Amino acid sequence: MGQIGGGDDVGSQESEVPALPNDASAIADACEANNGVLHVGLTRLRRLTRDQLNNAVRDLLGAEGRPADALAPDERMGPFHSNAIAPITELLVLQAAELAARVASEAEERMDLIAPCSLADDDGTACATELVERLGQRAYRRPLEADEMQGLVALYERGRRSGGASRGFRLVIEGLLQSPSFLYHADVGGSGVPSATPEPMDGYGLASRLSFFLWNSIPDTELVDLAEDSSLLERDVLESQVDRMLQDPRAGATIALFHEQWLGLSELPKAQKDQELFPAYGEEMANAMLNESARFTDHVVRQGDGSSRRSTPGTRSRSPTCSGGSTP
Repeated sequence: MGQIGGGDDVGSQESEVPALPNDASAIADACEANNGVLHVGLTRLRRLTRDQLNNAVRDLLGAEGRPADALAPDERMGPFHSNAIAPITELLVLQAAELAARVASEAEERMDLIAPCSLADDDGTACATELVERLGQRAYRRPLEADEMQGLVALYERGRRSGGASRGFRLVIEGLLQSPSFLYHADVGGSGVPSATPEPMDGYGLASRLSFFLWNSIPDTELVDLAEDSSLLERDVLESQVDRMLQDPRAGATIALFHEQWLGLSELPKAQKDQELFPAYGEEMANAMLNESARFTDHVVRQGDGSSRRSTPGTRSRSPTCSGGSTP
């Protein structure tokens, strides 16, 4: 499989960038001084977390359950899951390969629903090429390069010769799910290569960042289409998409997960309580408490004013923001 190793800083150049201010008014002043663009410095190349992988294979292939939970636990940056530092081990590589094989095998049963055309009725590679192009664009969050297309179509042909169209389909899925372009957040801006200085996001990079921010998953076909013609970069289109995405249940799940990690609630069902002092406490109550927290935070963010602080009804709190790109 392709290399999935990583974790080094993108760009090793020393950067004379001042520290990002913490005070809200200082951030606003810095934004104004830099014409609305705030340099946040280099960021690490991050692997998708287990939650993100579970969501991605669900949205890409209709996979059920949580197959990525079989991977080694995510590392943590403070309370949050973020795979940016720990090196890739041989065990993790094997686990990623097993995950891809398992998900591909299950997807094989839904080949006719996933493929945009009939692979079984096509004696050539026209249908396979269309499958690779469409599925690959969503999996990689960008159009595939010519050599990537050729490699995956060749993989399909090899599988078809040995086991028919369904085997070729399965090998394509395995190849996509083991690619670094699927396993990593690799949206690097319009140039397509990492940069030591900020540069504007192209439509695909913006779609990916927006989707993982609001849904913790890959972009859907509507976002991909808007990224393809760059209309997502238009402010009114972007705002419309944010409104649409916030109405989706996936946004509610993302909000709940953020607060679960931030508040350290994930271990709540495993907590041990003195049964004499807390006779009603158990796994059922712990799960009810988690559900209550999820519903409360979802209500505040998506239906309320977006702030847990007391505020005037019908108003939404805003904090200073800057536009501009950063690179993984």
